[in-house]
Amino acid sequence: GTTLRLYQLKIAINQGYKTIAEYQKALAEERRKKPEYMLFSALLGRHLVDNNITKVELARRLNISSKSLKRYLAGESIPIEHHQREIFDKLGEPFESIDDMVDGLLN
Repeated sequence: GTTLRLYQLKIAINQGYKTIAEYQKALAEERRKKPEYMLFSALLGRHLVDNNITKVELARRLNISSKSLKRYLAGESIPIEHHQREIFDKLGEPFESIDDMVDGLLN
């Protein structure tokens, strides 16, 4: 509620931003640069193309909201490991946590 919004605004201002939205946009941009976010986004994007399905259909198959899928595809968010496992299973991909995938690429 109100207390959370005030707390978020305080953090945003302390970080040099004028609004919560400005701060959240900057955080999303930083996340997009992280390898784990890029890998998960690429995995989902590849599945869309390879299977010639819409984003709405993919969200339905994965049992996630269209908003979550949009954020995953944009590289703004990744699910927690438990949900990663479910998504990989539904995509027919062998499960390897996003962190393990990144480690494999970097080593």
